[in-house]
Amino acid sequence: MIALVVGLFSVDATLGPDLFRAASRVIFGRPLVGLACTAFLSTGLHVGLLRALQTRLEVDRRTMRRRDGPSWWEQALCRWAERTLPAGRLVALELRQMLRTRRMRGIALMGIICAVLFYGIGVSELVLKGAIGFNGILYIAFFGIGWPSFTVGSAIYGISAGHVDGLFTHPHSFSEVVTSKLALLWTGLLPGTLLLPALAPWIRPDYAVFLLGCTLYWWGVGTPAIAYVGPRFRTPVDTSASSASMAMTESSRGLILLPIPFGLLVGTIAAYATGGWLLVAAVLGGAGLAGLGVVAWTLRPFSRQVNQHRHAMLEGFRENKPI
Repeated sequence: MIALVVGLFSVDATLGPDLFRAASRVIFGRPLVGLACTAFLSTGLHVGLLRALQTRLEVDRRTMRRRDGPSWWEQALCRWAERTLPAGRLVALELRQMLRTRRMRGIALMGIICAVLFYGIGVSELVLKGAIGFNGILYIAFFGIGWPSFTVGSAIYGISAGHVDGLFTHPHSFSEVVTSKLALLWTGLLPGTLLLPALAPWIRPDYAVFLLGCTLYWWGVGTPAIAYVGPRFRTPVDTSASSASMAMTESSRGLILLPIPFGLLVGTIAAYATGGWLLVAAVLGGAGLAGLGVVAWTLRPFSRQVNQHRHAMLEGFRENKPI
């Protein structure tokens, strides 16, 4: 449209100043011609707007093509999850639901991009200044390691809204349901965790140990905490909505999860202020190892949460407006 307007003005400037004046006399000087032009433009704009809404908002053509069947890499990923991970069949079911949902695909992709981006900020400090400072360590600890899991965690049970009836009525134990959620969230921690060994040899040893402690904190404290409070998130995820329409600030989902990164932020600031990077790393890492030990020993507290909230979850998924 902009190119058309620019082209018309260019033609008018080339042929003379009477082009638009003559067009106005033809259109508005004759009522029938003007009425026909107005009806044609209005109808054309109306049809074009409806077509744009249908394509962009109501029926995403890419989603329609995806419904014909998953791609080869999606099938391979789901097969790997089903055969390898604990409660693999449920994990594969969750993965298929995420891959079918544009919103969740967008959130997961943005989380991975954030992990790579903030790792890149730390590496750029290392290249330009020869060392990573406090900001780089904070970005990696806060965003680079755990952000993919944290962003997906706010809707970890909303993903299951479409099949939650079958999930609770079929012979799946609540421990299997919790295990599938934990496995899915831990998968989100893999990009940041796998990037850490490549970065560790190039930074100060105490920084490397501190980032290791932060990683254990995300694995043993952050992820189990998200899985524990997850049954309180009772808003279904709309499988056809845009990923840009969901924000962590919507309702109270993000506020419930804020203590998880807040503890990490306080630890990083305390380590910087006191210089006790190793001590804070021991506290964070010890808490993470203790959390992993609890999860490995028993899933009863998590299963009890799902059992206590299952009726409220079913009612919430039916009554709440999808996000």
